[in-house]
Amino acid sequence: MSGNPRNCRHCTNMVCGDANWCSEKNETMSDGQIRAHTDCAMWEYNPIDALTLDGIDDVFRAERERALYEKRMRGDWS
Repeated sequence: MSGNPRNCRHCTNMVCGDANWCSEKNETMSDGQIRAHTDCAMWEYNPIDALTLDGIDDVFRAERERALYEKRMRGDWS
C-alpha cells in the first residue's frame, strides 16, 4: 500500500479512549469500523495512530525541534 493509510484511526477527527469518537460525524465507532478503509470526505491524515499512539514520539520530536529553531531565529540561545 502506498501513501497514507485511509482509515479513521489515522484521521485528525478521531479521538480514542473509553470510546472511539469522530468529532466531525459526532458519533462513536467500533474498533473494527475505525480500522476499515474509509472514503469519508472529512478525513484528514494524522501520523499518530489513534488506537496505539504509534508515531506520537515523532510528532513531539518534530515540535521540539521546530520550537528550538524558532527560538534560535529570534536570537535566544539560552
